Amino acid sequence: MPSDDASADAADIRVPTSHQHTGEHRLRSYVLPVLLPTFLTFMASGMLVPVLPLYAAAALKLPPHAVGNVVGTRGVGGIFFAVPAGLLASFASTPESSSSFIPRGDRTAMCMGVLATAVCYALTAAYARGVETLTISRFAAGGSYMIWQVGQQAYVKRTCPNEHRGTVLSTVGLVARSGQFVGPIVGGELLHTFGISDGTVAAFTLAAALTLPLTPLTLMFAHKRAECTQLPSTPYATTTTTTTTATPKSAFLAKLATVARWPYDAARRVLDGVPKRRLAFSALACALVMTVRASREYVIPILAHQGFAKMPAREVGIVVAFSSLLDLMCSPLSGRIMDAKRWSKAAAGATAITPRDRALGRARSGMASMMLFVVGLSVMSLPVPSSRRIAACVLLYAGGALAGIANGLSSGLVMTLGTDLAPADATRTGSFLGVWRLLSDLGVFIGPLLTGAVGTAVLAHDGSGGEEAAACASGYAGAAMAACACGAFMLLAGVPYGEVTTTTTTTSELVPLVRANESGAAASS
Repeated sequence: MPSDDASADAADIRVPTSHQHTGEHRLRSYVLPVLLPTFLTFMASGMLVPVLPLYAAAALKLPPHAVGNVVGTRGVGGIFFAVPAGLLASFASTPESSSSFIPRGDRTAMCMGVLATAVCYALTAAYARGVETLTISRFAAGGSYMIWQVGQQAYVKRTCPNEHRGTVLSTVGLVARSGQFVGPIVGGELLHTFGISDGTVAAFTLAAALTLPLTPLTLMFAHKRAECTQLPSTPYATTTTTTTTATPKSAFLAKLATVARWPYDAARRVLDGVPKRRLAFSALACALVMTVRASREYVIPILAHQGFAKMPAREVGIVVAFSSLLDLMCSPLSGRIMDAKRWSKAAAGATAITPRDRALGRARSGMASMMLFVVGLSVMSLPVPSSRRIAACVLLYAGGALAGIANGLSSGLVMTLGTDLAPADATRTGSFLGVWRLLSDLGVFIGPLLTGAVGTAVLAHDGSGGEEAAACASGYAGAAMAACACGAFMLLAGVPYGEVTTTTTTTSELVPLVRANESGAAASS
């Protein structure tokens, strides 16, 4: 029976060890193709955090569950476009030589994603005046955002080694939170200056102006890192077995059997060689994390405006920005926890960091984050007498602070877990990340719907005077989901690292690339 360390070493064979990765993980090389687009994109979406719920509730006169439906539609679009985005990011050109090829799918996905996002924002500002048009625009925006993010993750997976991936992706999360900190302040000021209806139009117009220049920026700078990856000589650390299938006598039945087996064969090809238990627990934990994050975006504005605090629109943006500021300040800690980096130079030189340490670091980051989410969402949802508005505001700020710290401690966690599990070869990386985003982003859709449904049920029970109780019930629902996510990360921490799948399927499109790579290596030797 091999030890955990031996299994971990075997599992790490999937990670490319080419000399071309030396120094590639430096953060400055990601500033223009990744970090700047991330900041502007999340600033644009952050402006809509205080705008959308208030516009849907005040201008469109929607009940809480309908507000949750509008906010959660963005997650539905991401779910529908996750797999197509992965297929686009997996596109690779024909090998240019015997030992290398140039993947271009990730760059294409990044460019198409930001361009489509800008178009969605512009069309929303021009035409979205009702529930139907606003819902359709949010659906399209979620799909375009998914295309951009899957391409970005595939790009980082291809260019950054595993030992630095947590730091790089937590920095991406840090930059994203910087945009989310600035965005709600701008959104709140737009609402205060122009009113809810005109302020919403101004917010979508500014969001389109911020995201439109990102397409030429990605085209100019992402290609500089697009020619630095080689296929590993052995793509998987698993034993290959041949599966034979009886051939039907009829050609029609043969085609029918092929079509019927296509979803299974495609999923098996994408997930081939991926540790199944770790994949299952990681996907469950990340889906719950995304559920809690989406619930936070819905719960804080609703609690501030319709809860016991009764804040005006401008103060709602300040509360969201305050939570995002603490989120931003705590984000650098996430990378150190996930990569299991030592906190002093003496400790760093004492023992080497093993893959098992990094796997536990990922799980610990998730557990700490979800525990703080439970406390924060519960505190801000505590019922307060109507005569004590100041106490309600204090509880709201305190709970928002804890929720912001919790979100910061999970900065880059979902992306890091996905890229850790993704196959090393670029022909399957994007497809896997598309499936990963499909599984994890189910929470983006479920979170606002679930919390909104709980609030609506309480409102229906208490009548028209139960808005405060409905808002508090939504907050407690988010805290319950955070507790479930914490339990999922505990289960993930108990999964032995380095679990290797012993059955693989040889794909026709990968064999020529691997053979060409091996021939090139033999010729050079």
